Amino acid sequence: MAIFLQVEELVSLDTEDLRRLAPVYGLIFLFSYEEADANRGPVVNVVEPHADLFFARQMIRDACATQAILAVLLNSPDLDKSGSLGPMLANFKDFAKSLPPDMKGLAISGSEEIRAAHNSFKAPDDFIVADEDKRSKDGEAFHFVAYVPFKGKIYELDGLRDGPIYCGDCDAESWTDNMVPLLERNIRERSKEKFNLMAIIKDRRQCLQADLDRLTAARVAETDGDRQAALAVEEETARTLLAEEEEKRISWREENIRRRHNYFPLIYQMLRAMAERDMLKPLVDKVQGFSSNR
Repeated sequence: MAIFLQVEELVSLDTEDLRRLAPVYGLIFLFSYEEADANRGPVVNVVEPHADLFFARQMIRDACATQAILAVLLNSPDLDKSGSLGPMLANFKDFAKSLPPDMKGLAISGSEEIRAAHNSFKAPDDFIVADEDKRSKDGEAFHFVAYVPFKGKIYELDGLRDGPIYCGDCDAESWTDNMVPLLERNIRERSKEKFNLMAIIKDRRQCLQADLDRLTAARVAETDGDRQAALAVEEETARTLLAEEEEKRISWREENIRRRHNYFPLIYQMLRAMAERDMLKPLVDKVQGFSSNR
């Protein structure tokens, strides 16, 4: 059966919470990008990365989130074996796997399907070739890196670095336990910066539906009344959690519609109409007066 995925924001670094989200296919760490991050120098890996590890250099600006997601998807044996990557990503991986990291990055930028998916979640603007300065002139810059378990080892995959960073050995089933101290250290080092942590996990609806089916079958087969009652309570809990996940999807769809919509024509026409009716200048004067009195 195909595995569907979701991205879950983590509000705390707790080993038990991460275990409850299992299977976790990868973690994505978002942080404020400082000039020092670009000048950390070359990485000296403790071990040579596995030859099959998919690592791509970031060759296009503002694509680090897309590349972090791809780093998780293209390095998951479970997704690969189950056919859950889908034909497009499976074909892309097969095409690009033998390329060097910079050519992998160029292959990502040259993929029409990946470009379309990336651009559908951002303001109308095509991919732009990256320049040396990641920080925008008028705001903060943010960066995404991925952490994945691969062949018994954990790697940090940062498209702005020369190669994968080895983070330690791990067990495939409990690799997130090893990530907690590593991420805590990263967060302490960035105590004055903004950061966020997300996990790419199996669609919770699939997990909860499987739990619900199992509980229902166990309740029907159970002959002990007390045990049946206990299983019924667990069933109801699973149904409630499943309903909550469906509500989340509705909220996500609405949010994505708002994110993708281009509001600039509406804003322009509103400002133009206000200016024609002499309504704009008093508002501008009011705002400027408020700013000067602060």
